[in-house]
Amino acid sequence: WLGLSNNAGWATAAACLVIGFATAQLAVERGGTQLQPQPQSDRLAALEENIALLNRELVLDRLQDDAPGTRLLGIHKASNLVGDDKEIAQALLVRASEDRSLSVRSAAIDALGPQLSSAAVGGELMGLLESAESPIVQLSLADLVLRYGNQQQLSQLLLLANENRLHPDLVSHVKKSLRSESI
Repeated sequence: WLGLSNNAGWATAAACLVIGFATAQLAVERGGTQLQPQPQSDRLAALEENIALLNRELVLDRLQDDAPGTRLLGIHKASNLVGDDKEIAQALLVRASEDRSLSVRSAAIDALGPQLSSAAVGGELMGLLESAESPIVQLSLADLVLRYGNQQQLSQLLLLANENRLHPDLVSHVKKSLRSESI
């Protein structure tokens, strides 16, 4: 068994699922166990739901992988699911705040962008902005706030810039961006 920690394991699990469905269908068609016939749309909906669940588990698994490239792929896939799934949003927050790779952290921050308006995600990201030491992480968070932030978040960003708690180049970028928005 290849395990579920890599793509080959997930491909094996998906293949077993498909083979199981095909075998059951053949058994029913050849006079095997008589099941209540399901309308085609119900069976299709069930298959789509199973595929969505497998995809979700694959994304969560990729977000935990040791290789930064695999985590980046997981972030890319998770960005399409983050609005509907709190567990994926939480996994992205972990990547944004704790990942050892700055590119992974930056990508996770970007993937969370549309969720900045939610209290949980917004509060966590603004806290991360106050404590971030890396200019790359600060830039990702500042750009996120400039794109998606509400008035309170923009004020907090300006306060951090005025107190010089951001990288010097970022201070001028923030002030210039906020000045051009108010014009």
